[in-house]
Amino acid sequence: MLGSSQSTRQLVVPTLTTKREKSESRTIFIDSIRDYLRKEISIVDKKVETKKLAEFITNEHEKLKMSIEAFEVDKKHFMLYKMRLNQEVEKIENDVKRLTLIKTEKDEEIMNIKQKIFGYKSQCLKIDEAYFRS
Repeated sequence: MLGSSQSTRQLVVPTLTTKREKSESRTIFIDSIRDYLRKEISIVDKKVETKKLAEFITNEHEKLKMSIEAFEVDKKHFMLYKMRLNQEVEKIENDVKRLTLIKTEKDEEIMNIKQKIFGYKSQCLKIDEAYFRS
């Protein structure tokens, strides 16, 4: 019997070992499937996020195009406004030059008239002196 208990023991030990191995291999299998599913979920999440980012970039690109177009229109309007202002400035500068010339001419006329008045006053004084002396 001693021999038969040893053989029974030898049979029981491998059976326990194989059950443990099967249990461990199931755990490993389940863990690897869980890990695979986590990775698949992560991939799907990344694809969704990438799609959202691509849409965001496309929307931002469209906004940028619209902003550039609006800027170009504003730039054109500003350049026209600036050109009109430059024309007005040029007209005003010409008016200032013309009016300055007219003022200079009038100042010269006034000076000539004042000289004539001074000359007439001098003559009047000479006449008055001559009249009152006589």
